[in-house]
Amino acid sequence: MSFSFGSNPVYVDEGQTIRLRFKAPSAWDTTQTVTVQIGEQTTLWYIITIPEDFAPDPFAFTDLEDVDKNTLFTWADGTRVGEPPIVISGLTTNTEATVNVYSSFYSASVNDFAVRVQRVSQGETAYGAWTIPTLSSGMVVSNTDKLQVRLRSSQSEGQQTYLSLAVGARTERWNITTFVRPPNVPEPFPNFTDLTNQPFDSRVYSEILRVTGLNAPALVVTTNNGLAGVSDGNDFITDDNNFDVLAENGSAVTFRDASTTTVTITNGQYLQLAYDTGTSANTSNEMLLSIGEGINLSTWNVTTGNFPSTTPDAFSFPDVTDQPVDTEIESNIAPVNGITGLGAGTTVQATLVSTNPGSNYLTSR
Repeated sequence: MSFSFGSNPVYVDEGQTIRLRFKAPSAWDTTQTVTVQIGEQTTLWYIITIPEDFAPDPFAFTDLEDVDKNTLFTWADGTRVGEPPIVISGLTTNTEATVNVYSSFYSASVNDFAVRVQRVSQGETAYGAWTIPTLSSGMVVSNTDKLQVRLRSSQSEGQQTYLSLAVGARTERWNITTFVRPPNVPEPFPNFTDLTNQPFDSRVYSEILRVTGLNAPALVVTTNNGLAGVSDGNDFITDDNNFDVLAENGSAVTFRDASTTTVTITNGQYLQLAYDTGTSANTSNEMLLSIGEGINLSTWNVTTGNFPSTTPDAFSFPDVTDQPVDTEIESNIAPVNGITGLGAGTTVQATLVSTNPGSNYLTSR
């Protein structure tokens, strides 16, 4: 059956049906009562408009993790995948929803967080200026409009900043967390071989080790007047005590007291420790070593030897007989393999004592 709508009165007969058409109210969430009278029968027809919808469709953010400190990031700027532009949809037709933005930053600076809009619904083809909307400078959007936000990362490691974008009745949050730098500690940590029985009043040296695993320049710190030398390479020279000494261009590097002065090393450089022994025998000096954030992770011990002996091991000269009178006589060389028992570097006086008057001679070699 076809229906014909008009504004003139209509007449119905037994068995016929009626269809009405009436313009809905122009306001949201409004009830219009239409009274219909058919003969002596009165009936009511209610037309209820939909509520205005200020909640757009979701526009969820993807959080950023392990980012650089104090860096301004813009959502959907094309530098990262998986960040779709924020296009407003889901509002009722012609509805304008207010836009607000909130952040973990106390200061309201567009250099820390902000939002900007492109009113596509109004024919705009580009985003406007960055802003932080206020009551006096409100921002509104309708369906098809675009929004873009930006947020600065924290100035500290492992800290989070956030931005909350409120569009009408919906709020979405964007979190940005900064990168946590690993501890600046060598890997492996240098462990120098202890030295024992070292000479007195001398500079002694450790072996030369390469420092790896640092992620930034680091301080080298020792205790008890431990010296430290640093070089880009592992070239060395050999000193008078037969120690290999870290060198550059044929000369020993400068060794500084790392317990009182600043010594810096970078990843990949070479490190050698040194110590000036005193004049005491059997004395041990323990030096704790710290590099960067690795505090007192190894020790280097230097121990002096015994005082040198002034009494050599016993030996004798073979007697000679049947020698002519009034003649200088040479003994055999003794001991055959050299004097022992004095210790390296020790010199004592050798004196010829005779019970007979006259000239006495003593030679040594």
